[in-house]
Amino acid sequence: MEACKHFFYKHKPLIMYTVAGALSTLVNWVTYACCTNILPIPSSKILITTSNIIAWFITLIFAYAFYKNWVFESKTDSLHDLMRELLSFTGARMVTGVIEVFGVPFLVALGMNHTIMGVQGFAAKICVTLIVTILNYVFSKMFVFKKHA
Repeated sequence: MEACKHFFYKHKPLIMYTVAGALSTLVNWVTYACCTNILPIPSSKILITTSNIIAWFITLIFAYAFYKNWVFESKTDSLHDLMRELLSFTGARMVTGVIEVFGVPFLVALGMNHTIMGVQGFAAKICVTLIVTILNYVFSKMFVFKKHA
């Protein structure tokens, strides 16, 4: 049991980052599914886009709170610091969101159109997801939740 505690505390940021990512994905998918089934929008294209935007926004808020409090344990002393941190987090997520949106088709166009588990281009999706996950961690650690002197 002592070895498990030691392992957890030694790797706590990475473990908590993994938990946060899994929970954020769940929040995103559940919000998206709820929106697509509840919103009274007749056009499927507009419904999907609207649902995706709502899911992204709710996930952004959830992820910020989780990362701030449990992954990086960031303490802000003022509303100014809180807003700076939130805007930095949002900006970083927008950058990686662009990479996510355009990276998959780019890699598919370069030939990474391998089908995995019956999903065409899933190799590109996995590759981009790994890149985005690493970038999100780096951006959060170095720019968003950095310790201020």
